[in-house]
Amino acid sequence: MITLSAASAGETDDRLITIFDTVPVAMGITTLADGRVIAVNTSFLEMFGYRRDEIIGRRTSELNIWANLGERPAIVQQLAAVGTLRNLEMSFRARTGELRQALVSLQLITWGGESCMLSVVLDTTEQKRIEAEQRLLQTITLDIARAADLESALSLVLQRICEVGDWRLGEAWLFAEDKTVLVRGPVWHSDDDALAAFATASADVAFAPGLGLPGVAWQSAAPVWKHDVTQDENFARRALAERAGLKTALVVPVLADDQVMTVIALFSREERPRNARQIELVAAVAAQLGEVLRRKQAEAAQAQRLHEVTALVDLSAALQLELSTDEMTATLARHAETALGADSVVIMVRDVTDDLVVKQGRGQAESLAGRRFALEEMPALCSLRVGGICRGQPGCPLLTSLDTQVQVACIPMYDGARIIGTLQVGVRRSTKLNGDDLRLLGGIANLASNALRRISLFQQVRLYRDMFVSASDAMVITDLRTIVLDVNPAFETLTGYTRAEAIGQKPSLLRSPHSTPSFYENMWRDILAQGSWTGEIVNRRKNGDLWHSYQSISTVRDEQGRPIAYIGIGRDVTQAKQRERELAAIASMSTVLRGARTRAEMIEIVVGEALALFQARGASLSIYDPGTKSLTVELAAGTWAAATGMQLAPGAGISGQVLASGQPYVSPDVRTDSRLARPDLFKGPEWVAAAPLIADETPVGVLSIGRAAPIGSADLRTLVAIADMVARALQRVTLNDQLAAYAAQVRAIMNTVPDGILLLDTNLRVVLSNPGADKALALLASWLPEQRLLALAGQSIEALLQTPDSGLAHELTHADHVFEVMACPLHSAPGDATPGADGWVLILRDVTQERAVLSRVQQQEHLAAIGQLAAGIAHDFKNIISVITLYSQILMRAPLAERDRQRLVTMSQQANHASRLIQQILDFSRRSAMERSAVDLLPFMKELVNLWERTLPENIQIRLNYDGPEYIVNGDPTRLQQVLMNLAINARDAMPQGGVLRLKLSHVDVAAGAPPPLPELTPGAWLRLAISDTGPGIPAAALPHIFEPFFTTKERGKGTGLGLAQAYGIVAQHDGFITVESRPGQGATFVIYLPLVVTLAAPAADSAAQEPLVGGHETILLVEDEATAREVISDTLDALGYNVLEAANGQAALEIFTRDPAQIALVLTDLVMPRMGGVELLQAVRAVRPGIKVVAMTGYPVEAEGQSLLALGMAAWLQKPFNFEALATTLRRALIGQEAEEG
Repeated sequence: MITLSAASAGETDDRLITIFDTVPVAMGITTLADGRVIAVNTSFLEMFGYRRDEIIGRRTSELNIWANLGERPAIVQQLAAVGTLRNLEMSFRARTGELRQALVSLQLITWGGESCMLSVVLDTTEQKRIEAEQRLLQTITLDIARAADLESALSLVLQRICEVGDWRLGEAWLFAEDKTVLVRGPVWHSDDDALAAFATASADVAFAPGLGLPGVAWQSAAPVWKHDVTQDENFARRALAERAGLKTALVVPVLADDQVMTVIALFSREERPRNARQIELVAAVAAQLGEVLRRKQAEAAQAQRLHEVTALVDLSAALQLELSTDEMTATLARHAETALGADSVVIMVRDVTDDLVVKQGRGQAESLAGRRFALEEMPALCSLRVGGICRGQPGCPLLTSLDTQVQVACIPMYDGARIIGTLQVGVRRSTKLNGDDLRLLGGIANLASNALRRISLFQQVRLYRDMFVSASDAMVITDLRTIVLDVNPAFETLTGYTRAEAIGQKPSLLRSPHSTPSFYENMWRDILAQGSWTGEIVNRRKNGDLWHSYQSISTVRDEQGRPIAYIGIGRDVTQAKQRERELAAIASMSTVLRGARTRAEMIEIVVGEALALFQARGASLSIYDPGTKSLTVELAAGTWAAATGMQLAPGAGISGQVLASGQPYVSPDVRTDSRLARPDLFKGPEWVAAAPLIADETPVGVLSIGRAAPIGSADLRTLVAIADMVARALQRVTLNDQLAAYAAQVRAIMNTVPDGILLLDTNLRVVLSNPGADKALALLASWLPEQRLLALAGQSIEALLQTPDSGLAHELTHADHVFEVMACPLHSAPGDATPGADGWVLILRDVTQERAVLSRVQQQEHLAAIGQLAAGIAHDFKNIISVITLYSQILMRAPLAERDRQRLVTMSQQANHASRLIQQILDFSRRSAMERSAVDLLPFMKELVNLWERTLPENIQIRLNYDGPEYIVNGDPTRLQQVLMNLAINARDAMPQGGVLRLKLSHVDVAAGAPPPLPELTPGAWLRLAISDTGPGIPAAALPHIFEPFFTTKERGKGTGLGLAQAYGIVAQHDGFITVESRPGQGATFVIYLPLVVTLAAPAADSAAQEPLVGGHETILLVEDEATAREVISDTLDALGYNVLEAANGQAALEIFTRDPAQIALVLTDLVMPRMGGVELLQAVRAVRPGIKVVAMTGYPVEAEGQSLLALGMAAWLQKPFNFEALATTLRRALIGQEAEEG
């Protein structure tokens, strides 16, 4: 292999490039894999007629350069194997479409890392053309020499010239008998109806010298070239040429000794310029043709004279050897042709119907062979008729077949005075038939008549004997005493008696017990009375076997009608009788099987019919289990009934072996078979047969029968046929059951799935739909079942069948519904990738609820994130507010001016307001502490309504509706009141001009599997509380943010944006849900869902009296990581009289505590601190001093953790921000409790 890189190619010496481009031989480089052209030289471009930019980079298959593209793979494979191929003769196609012959050498090279093929192409087109012309001349010379006559020679020449010169039609123009005109002779054209019409229309045209192209060539004795005959006024057939699409014509005279013998005319459909080479070629062919034709004519004349002399001698000898009419008439026709040089011969022979049948039709009369003519239709045959030009005269079939004027002689052949045939000849020659010709024909006819009489007699004798000997039916001839005179070979074969054994005997040797004496008496009575008898007899063969014979016996009479013999003909119909019984059994089984509706019913019918059809003692049907490969006797009847349900291991028992081998089984005494599974069922000898049930090469089971009578081959064939039919029927029933079950499953699945499923055919008509699809179609399409489904929700079906630009499904929106549509094409043929070749499946999914759930989940996640942030902010604010509250309260305990005291009061009130805002934030974030108990919302709501009626504007009406006596939930009354107050205030603000505030309590039971009002509702009992106003409604853009903190639709300064956020958080803390429904101008409805509970015991009322504010003198360890908060709490404790020890974290506090545990009366600690938190500190100090009281402070809700903190020993906790009184009271209670424990 030669390797060239792209770089090396670019750096090749300029001389090499020049050599490649200027070498006079076409060269090209193409890729081996796909034939892409890499480089070609100038000679290549000139040879194929391309410009370089038209060919470089394109594949040779695209350029259509290969004349036979199928050769390329084999050549590429061979080149890849050996690397070099030389002197390949190949054909290519130039840009113009012209085929070019070439001698090609190929070299495998590597160009730029890719395997390529270097082609060196030597154009041999001209050389091949010259060789072809030489071969043409040689071929034509041989064709003419071998041709039987002038016309066949001319036909061959025309075909050869047209094929080589690409002419579409060729004609030969011959001289008429008087040499005054040229008439159309042989013609050849390509397979084309228009050219055939031109040839047919030209058949009767004649040209005088100088007229038409043939006449001009005749007169000038020179070739004539016309590039467009349709424009030549001297061309009389212009209209015909136009219809045939002919253009250029070349007309050449055929000369011999300077005399024109014939004229050749060639036509093409392309307009060609004068081509001297073509003229030269055809002229050379014409010259050879003329010389050969002249020589053949001379030889033919001499041979004809010789044949006329020897014809009669040869005919006489030949006819003596012929024993058949066909052979005799064929010999006669050949001699007649030879004797007179006849162009057409018709020989007719009279048959038994008295019609004249054409036995031989030769020459132009070939088409007459086999035709019949009634003798009365041809009166001219009764006498010798000789005419010169007798075309068209009646009575001569030969005349109807000739297309030119001929001389006809018609001679009858006689048997006495009876015409038995005719000899008719037609000749086309210049000399007329004379007396010698007629006497020769008469002698031929006499010889033929004698031969016909001899052959007729011989054939009659041979026919009778052949019929007797070769008959497939048995034949016997007896005399009038019924003594056998002769039998044929079929009788010997059928009866077993030889001819010698039968002759001299009576046919009674064949009688069997099945035919009674009275039967034979009736038979002979009919023969004697009517001369014949036909019927069925059961006969006995020589070996004793019985056979059914369909027999006829006839009386043979002589010419005077006297009986001379009897002939009997018998046909063996035993197999037909057996087949009738088989077919009857099969038909009976088929009839009853068609009535079976189930597999069990079919098995019962099969076993019952088998008992009846075979007159069996027992019958069984065993079914094969492909899983266990075992057989189970599904049903046994008769004496075998006890075998029902028996199982056979794989291959066990006779049935197992039958199924394994796939072959039927028969035994004359099944007890002798060691494979018998139940010998106890057989009390004596019994014939048993079994046949495998196999359908489509799949084992199904075994059918078995048993009986006392022998089971013959016919019975076994019947059993096998029934078994095959039963196997197919069982398979069909099984498949039908499976298909029915599968169809039911599919229908159940389709009816169960919530998605809509549509099956569309290729015309977009709905073939199948489930309830989901019907529901979706009612919403999305204006469509009737018999119509094509063209659109869904305004989108065309064609668009929905395409893959969407994004995602897996198209999305359709209609009113309040959102659907996803997915299309899947159906394919019935494996490997078929045509989309929708067999239809489409459309899946319509209503995602309205899913989208709503997703929106709510996203909103809840968003609100949860906001709540988490808000809770963190609230904790920090609590510490700040605690400082403000405590300092303001400490200062108010000091003697102050009234103005300063009022300022402190204002400061404390604002701190409390800030604390309430923080509580709302914590409510939203679900971090606030709750005290839940059983709350009946009906009286609760009634109290609120009474409150609202006093506090809300009088132009707002309040209406409470409910559907039951109680609505008990587990809730915090204070928090629930806060929710309802927030919603009532929002409703009030939404109706400044007045309106109606509606409250509706109702029960909602969510059943398992049923669609809930909200996707989040779990199965169970729920309370539904709807609060509706008649205000302007909430803008659609605001609805997604309505529960976010600090979001408000009110004017600035008229709302904090925390009311609905607080309501959302409180409802969520009660394990409930809150939604809003609103449309512009139709008000807003907030719906709250809370889980209902069974009635709980009401919490005990707190009867503790208001305790006085008391301080103390004990030592308190204060632990707070926030310095400012620690300072204000320390000051507050100091104001209450306590001694205070401070620590910034739990670890520091533990160190202080362990120095003197007894000194410290109580630990007041924050819960969340660095290094050590409040819980860890609680555990640590109680480990040192178990009875120490610990009070926790936290800005986070501890509702959930409160009980666990108490269990750990926490005395109490303070929720930040707390005031002076709360701190004093909590500490005092804790210390009192400690004193009680220690006292």
